[in-house]
Amino acid sequence: MREISIIIASGDEKKQNDIFMKLKSQPKLNVLAQTRSLMATYNDVERLQPDIVIIDNSFVTQPEFKVMHRLFESIDIRWLAFASKMQYYSQTFDPQPTDADLFTLPYNLEVNQLLQGIYSITKSKRSPIYRETCGEKIGQGYTGKNDGLILIGASTGGVEATITILQHWSMTSPATLLVQHTSSGFGTSLVSLLSKQCSATVSLCTSRTMPRPGNVYVVAGLEHHVAFDHLRRKELAPVSTDAVCGHRPSIDVLFKSAVPFAQEVSAVILTGMGRDGADGLRALRSAGARTIAQDEATSVVYGMPRAAAQIGAADRILPIDKIGPALLAMSSRVQTNG
Repeated sequence: MREISIIIASGDEKKQNDIFMKLKSQPKLNVLAQTRSLMATYNDVERLQPDIVIIDNSFVTQPEFKVMHRLFESIDIRWLAFASKMQYYSQTFDPQPTDADLFTLPYNLEVNQLLQGIYSITKSKRSPIYRETCGEKIGQGYTGKNDGLILIGASTGGVEATITILQHWSMTSPATLLVQHTSSGFGTSLVSLLSKQCSATVSLCTSRTMPRPGNVYVVAGLEHHVAFDHLRRKELAPVSTDAVCGHRPSIDVLFKSAVPFAQEVSAVILTGMGRDGADGLRALRSAGARTIAQDEATSVVYGMPRAAAQIGAADRILPIDKIGPALLAMSSRVQTNG
């Protein structure tokens, strides 16, 4: 078996060093890096692409770990979580052990027990130790061109939902804007992740931008809203105003700014807590946009979609696997009828 490369991730320097000391003299094990934050871990995993990430359970329980988990899946990396006490992490995304290879162990295991955990997860048929492949971009579900716009608003559970939608996108898909609630700084990581899952060009919307087909513009982790400039029709621009519905950037701000050309818009509210986007979706529908809300059964948190449904903001209520094709079909009709 070839050498196994490892990253150790923990905000606790003592735990991190204890694990490193157990591994540093082991043959066929190579610790590539030790990281102290989830953001640093994401960046080093993407850059170094280790075989295994040994990660502190306190990182696993952070909401942004969803993005990390999708990165692990897309480039096929094993991961082993550790905690201060013998406890098992109850995953909100419920990966199966045979698929995600999640183990939660006390960090102060004897070295033989730690090695047993490492070698156990490398035996998976999906392990990069035996399958030297990387995630491939997918999504050739739309080949027509049009000038319509697709707007997506998401919060809790939105990373998984958005990936499910954007797997249908291609380099000729309609210009798409995604507002995803997340903590500051994670917008860049989200762009990187979506780029691996989507064949369109994905970028972070940080300055004035004219949306183009074949592009997905991510509005996430920013200190400002993003809205269409009414004086320069369809040009996106940063907006430095107070939070709306407790969020900045806000889905409502983007959605409401698109009302002047709503007949060219298809919009969706995805899983999330609260009601950001519901009023904006209703305004778009009233002005002629085609609108969707995710259904309760496939939502991680049925807050924002419920709020949209309750006020009649959605033309259709759909499960997540139907939303991508529906948005593309709606945009195709914009081209035909526009």
